[in-house]
Amino acid sequence: MASQLTLLCANGIFGLHRYASMIAVRTQGKVELANEVNRVYNFKKYGANAAEVEAQIRSVAAHFGCGEIVAVPGHTTEPNRLQQMFGVKLRRTAEVQSRKYSHKAEIDYRAEAATLECDALAARHLLVVDDVCTTGKTLGFYARYFKNRRKTTTLLCVGLYHKMNPVESEHSIAWELPEAQPESEVLPELPTENVAQFIVRMNRDFDLTKI
Repeated sequence: MASQLTLLCANGIFGLHRYASMIAVRTQGKVELANEVNRVYNFKKYGANAAEVEAQIRSVAAHFGCGEIVAVPGHTTEPNRLQQMFGVKLRRTAEVQSRKYSHKAEIDYRAEAATLECDALAARHLLVVDDVCTTGKTLGFYARYFKNRRKTTTLLCVGLYHKMNPVESEHSIAWELPEAQPESEVLPELPTENVAQFIVRMNRDFDLTKI
């Protein structure tokens, strides 16, 4: 059964949920944000609700007519959670400094672009998605990056920072989880050695008299 999700929006960037730091939620009593923050944090940190997030993002791409979903890379060369989900179409060739504590700093376009390598994307309209948007500078950079490659972009994040004052947009998305595929029965592997062989091997590898 399909569910409805009204996208949030701030400064031309769409979001699935509002986001705040866990410290703000706990110390400033932002109870109204707690459920949304937990969903974003648990996805970013542990991959929780991954099937739900993927279904929602794919529905957003279909809603806006985007031909490709491009996940924003992290500051390292290792694929992040969204890249593992949608493929590594844009990758780091060199590690850059994390923006975790410098969100408001301007991004040096040339220096940043020099660390990126992009696949040849056939689609003209891209959904560019990040896990968390705190100021909009990172997604703004990628809008410019793809504009220089003659692409149009729709910008989306899983968590949109509450201090950007996101509001509900006019875009309501119908989404649903794919049906779970029945798991095929896998027979357990039989041991390749009998009990006597196991004891011989354990005696060889360990001094059982000291256990």
